[in-house]
Amino acid sequence: MRQETLVWTLAFGAIGQAAPLQWLHAREVPQEHSHNSFLASVRTSLALDNPDSIHDPVFGLLGNAAAAAGQGSITDTDCLHQATADQAFTNAKSAGDVEGMTNALIYAALERNTGKVGLASVLCTAVSAKNPEVAAVSQHQVCHLRQSLGE
Repeated sequence: MRQETLVWTLAFGAIGQAAPLQWLHAREVPQEHSHNSFLASVRTSLALDNPDSIHDPVFGLLGNAAAAAGQGSITDTDCLHQATADQAFTNAKSAGDVEGMTNALIYAALERNTGKVGLASVLCTAVSAKNPEVAAVSQHQVCHLRQSLGE
C-alpha cells in the first residue's frame, strides 16, 4: 500500500512539473503586449525632443480619462495620440531614422481605447499634424483591418 501511494505521488508530481497548473497564474491576453515594439520605438524617438512633456506614448492609446495623466502640455486629450506620433516622426526624421519614422506612422494608425468594442475613437480636430505623413494616416482597429482583408 505504501509503495502504491509513493508511486502515485511521484507520478502526479512528475505530471505537475511537466504541465504546471496555468490557472494558478494571472492570465495575460497576448494583445496587451502586441504594440510593445512600436511603443518602444516611439518612446525612443520621443525622448530625443519632447517639448510637450508627453509622459509616455502609451498614454496616447488610452481613453481620455486615463490619457489625461500623461498628456503633458497637450491641452486637448483627443489630440495626444496624434501629437505623440507627430513629434516622434519629427525626431526620427531629424535623426535619419527610417525605422523610427515607420514605427511612428504605425503608432499613428493604432486605434485608441474607446471603452466599447468596435466604437471608433474621437479624432483630433483641434490641431493639425506638422508632418503630412502623420496627417495622412487614419486610425484602425485590428478587427476592422481583418474584416477588410476578408478574414
